[in-house]
Amino acid sequence: MVPRRLANDSALPLTQSTNSAREVSDWASLKTDLAGFLGRWYGPPSHAPQQREIPGVPAALCGWYAAEDAWGRRLAVQNTILKAPELVAEDGLTVFYVENQGVWHWAFASGTDPDVSDRENEPRVPWSPTGATLSEFLVHAAMFEAIFASKIGASAIDIDRAHYDSVVGPLGPVPMTPWNWPGPECRLFVSDRLLAVCAVNDRPGTRVTPDSLYWLMIGAKSNDDLAYLDQLDIKWAHNTRLFGEGIYC
Repeated sequence: MVPRRLANDSALPLTQSTNSAREVSDWASLKTDLAGFLGRWYGPPSHAPQQREIPGVPAALCGWYAAEDAWGRRLAVQNTILKAPELVAEDGLTVFYVENQGVWHWAFASGTDPDVSDRENEPRVPWSPTGATLSEFLVHAAMFEAIFASKIGASAIDIDRAHYDSVVGPLGPVPMTPWNWPGPECRLFVSDRLLAVCAVNDRPGTRVTPDSLYWLMIGAKSNDDLAYLDQLDIKWAHNTRLFGEGIYC
């Protein structure tokens, strides 16, 4: 799980600068381009992805498996993308992505690029559409996981909307339907050198109000990229520019 308290132990449209808007437009072109995102964030692969067909597995998920081999790394480090032998279809849906304590599941339906649904992993809890196809969702999942994989970054919990806006303002929102998990209005933000995930720090489905408090986590390519955070009056749970790696306050 991730916060209610940030697991070191384990939105509204924003006004953007011209440069930020240009970057976001550029990143938006990667809507279903997993390899394109990975190349921009991690650098070139060790070899070109060699995607192979796997019976019963949509092409987008086969592309994920091929990308892990090409980049020589696990692309999911917080949650788990199931391997092909672990996929089981039930009632027309196949679970493929599992929260790290098993409390939330994502599943794809049928089709060439199937729709993705999610739900809390409890008896009789119905599936809800995420608003994303599998190819779109996997790009979002790769961004989310890249933030948690980043050794450089910052995180904060229980910040108000004004501070939330001050953190993500220089970035741009990824075009997406907000995730239901890990909390209401879970959104991703990007720039060329930063990724962020932000959500209301409460249970999925909780009503969002002007008094709602947020958590956020940022991944960066260098500590210099976090310099704009220095002027913000935020109590950081971790901030590698200020405290170094692996130190949580």
